[in-house]
Amino acid sequence: MNEHVETSLGRFTAESRQFVRLCALAEPSQLRMMKAAVRRLRLGLFVDIGANLGAYSVSIGRLARRPQVEAFEPSPDTFEELRRNLALNPEVAARLHNIALSDRAGEAPFERRLRFGPGNRIGEAGAPVRLARLDEILPAEGARDAAVKIDVEGHEQPVIEGGRRFLAARAAYVQIETWRGPGRAPVREEMRRLGFLFLLRAQGDQIFFHESLAAEAEGLREVHSDVTDRAVALSARLAREGERALLDPSLRRQALRLYGGFEDIRIGAWRRRLLGGFGIGG
Repeated sequence: MNEHVETSLGRFTAESRQFVRLCALAEPSQLRMMKAAVRRLRLGLFVDIGANLGAYSVSIGRLARRPQVEAFEPSPDTFEELRRNLALNPEVAARLHNIALSDRAGEAPFERRLRFGPGNRIGEAGAPVRLARLDEILPAEGARDAAVKIDVEGHEQPVIEGGRRFLAARAAYVQIETWRGPGRAPVREEMRRLGFLFLLRAQGDQIFFHESLAAEAEGLREVHSDVTDRAVALSARLAREGERALLDPSLRRQALRLYGGFEDIRIGAWRRRLLGGFGIGG
């Protein structure tokens, strides 16, 4: 078995550690909300589109309900590391797909900026990867039982178009990364047409829930607010006291709970991100 690290999110290879830590530090609110949605809405399926190294797939797949995980990752190197991480967590029921989701089947160039991590995307240059439509892979028939995460670096609209039937019929809770401001409104409008209500924006992610679940999903705002308040309070103390604040056992316990078991917190860029990156609306 490969050398691995244990976190409260799950087990990951040592090589994956840096990126998984980045995800835990950058997205504590989103991860907590996704888990709360799966629990509160009693969802049995998690669709991870742009799974990368599997921080979400592993963390969600280890919940007590043990939802079925369908993870999509087109980059060959990243996919192999994703496969290793899922193998370290045999309790997770997962199917892994080494393809990119889009609005058509075929192939497209894939730009690789990093071996692992953010920035790799469908583009105009790069080795080709296989494309497929979500509606061709997962059935649209059945209960509204799915939580969906879409993190595809600007390819959101084609992914939604290729999964319209599945999203309209089975998705209950959807998280879509749209960092670019001009891309947010079209995504919201397309989701509205499919029967979804916009809940809030957490950093670069837009959160939606199906209109039939309005009462159940509304409480997720409180989850976001709670995590945001704790993250800002912790980072503000780091800003005031510097690294010595981490010597406080109470603060370290808070950080471990908030950031998935990663205790090697640093200030500087992370302080600025935590203080300025959380918000509702926009």
